[in-house]
Amino acid sequence: DLCLVLGSSLRVRPASNMPEETVKKGGKLVIVNLQETPLDYMAFRINGLIDVVIYRLMAKLDLTIPAFKLPRRMSIIQTEKNEKVGFMIRGVDEEGSPYSLFKAAAVSFDNQDKMLVENEPFWVYPESQVNVNKGVMKVKLAFQGHYGEPTHEVEVDLESLKLNEKVYYSMEFDPANGLWSQAEKIVI
Repeated sequence: DLCLVLGSSLRVRPASNMPEETVKKGGKLVIVNLQETPLDYMAFRINGLIDVVIYRLMAKLDLTIPAFKLPRRMSIIQTEKNEKVGFMIRGVDEEGSPYSLFKAAAVSFDNQDKMLVENEPFWVYPESQVNVNKGVMKVKLAFQGHYGEPTHEVEVDLESLKLNEKVYYSMEFDPANGLWSQAEKIVI
């Protein structure tokens, strides 16, 4: 019935075919953009900022806009390589598939010296005197920063990890106040 185009140039196919198909099948087309598009002639055109238009539309519909929170997840797996126990840390999506989120991770065990790892997935092999089955591993994550998110530290209870079993953590960033929620262990 209606295709609402927000901020698209309508030049990339096949997605740009959808608005025209909507009109051909009797639907309406609304385009919100600051620049002209090839389909302006068949649309109700609003030359404006998307945020302003959507805020006004939602107010007219008496609907609230939920606060935006940026969800992030990571996985940790305890592994063994050449008789040495270590950890693989990486960003994941909501299904647990690898998703590059981090630029670096600073990892420490029971407040010992931090190891900085800069290639995701992060492979960490602690010094031999570290007990990898007791205490806390602190993982300070540096994000890609597309939303201005600051670093965030996740505390991992080493006793909760089992060899070759992935553990997932979830956290949320609130751009409105610049704060992270505490990371929580989750099941995916």
